[in-house]
Amino acid sequence: MAVRQSGLAEVQNNAYAGVPTMVAGNGTQDPVTMLKPYLYALRRRSLLAFGLALIAATIVAPLVWYLVPTTYTAEHYLRVTPHARRIMFDPSAPGERVDFALWRNTQQQIIRSPFVVFAALREPAIAQLRTIREIQAKGEDPVQWLQDNI
Repeated sequence: MAVRQSGLAEVQNNAYAGVPTMVAGNGTQDPVTMLKPYLYALRRRSLLAFGLALIAATIVAPLVWYLVPTTYTAEHYLRVTPHARRIMFDPSAPGERVDFALWRNTQQQIIRSPFVVFAALREPAIAQLRTIREIQAKGEDPVQWLQDNI
């Protein structure tokens, strides 16, 4: 009985002829050896790969631009001093008094600002308060809670 050779790759020592083995000598997979065939193929077909990447980027970029929602938040604080400052005509004279309620509201807003609340929560004595721990146990944000309840 004669054995015909087929056009398929011959199996030699449990590896196909012409295909690099992906296992190093100690039986572990070598990542550099595993990537080499892909890097060689990319080098051979770099123009095709660049063209396909450009086409894919042209399709995906507008989709991401329009489908991913933008969430911008901005805060602005207006700081009001208790005295009106004069630039001209006798700067040593005391300025006119600004409405005290307006100045008080400005101070309240500064105290409720995230910068002040974060700084307060970084203090170990405040972070260990029973109320703060209960808020964290409920899964609420202590910064938001403090801003709402101060």
